[in-house]
Amino acid sequence: MNFSQAHRFTARSGLRPRGRRGLAAAGAVLAAALLAGCGSGAAPGVAAVSQGQVIRESDIDQVMADFERAGGAAQIQRAAVVAMLSMRPVLLEVAGQSGGMVGEDAVRASLEQQLPGVSQPTVQFQQTQVVGGNLTRDQLAQFEAAMQRADITLSPAYGSYSAEQGFRASSPNWIEQAPAAQGGE
Repeated sequence: MNFSQAHRFTARSGLRPRGRRGLAAAGAVLAAALLAGCGSGAAPGVAAVSQGQVIRESDIDQVMADFERAGGAAQIQRAAVVAMLSMRPVLLEVAGQSGGMVGEDAVRASLEQQLPGVSQPTVQFQQTQVVGGNLTRDQLAQFEAAMQRADITLSPAYGSYSAEQGFRASSPNWIEQAPAAQGGE
C-alpha cells in the first residue's frame, strides 16, 4: 500500500490527517511501514513483539480479511501491516504525551460506517495511520527519536527492525534450509 492508497482508505473512513504537515508525517510513518521485512526469531503464531506487546499472525489475518472485505487487500502487504502495528505502541505513547491522540472508539465508529464488524486489529492499524497523519513536526521528531529506542522484534517472515536501519524487508528465502541428508547405508 503506498501513501496515496492509504490516504484514500483514511479518507473513506472519514478520519483524515490535518494539513500538509499531517500528510507529510503520515507519509513518513507509512514509508517506514512499507520498508517492513526480516528479523530475529519469534514464537510460532507471533508476527512481532513491540514494546512488550505481542502482534499475532491472527491479528494480521484479521486486518487482511477486513481489507479484502473493503476491496483493498491487493493494495497492502502483510509486512506493511506488521510494521504499522509494530510502530503503534511508540506512536501512541508520543501522541498521548503531546495531545495528538485519536481514540480507538472514534476510529471504530468511523470504520463501522463502511465496514460493519471491523476487527480490533484493523481499528488499531487505522488508528496508527490517523494518529501518525496528525503529528506535528515536533511530534514527528519525538516519534523518530522514540523509534531509535524502540524494542521491536519481527518474525523472520516479516523482516527485522533496528534503530540504525529501521524496518528491513525479509529475503525471499528467509527459511533456513535443513542440511542435506547424508546418503547411503
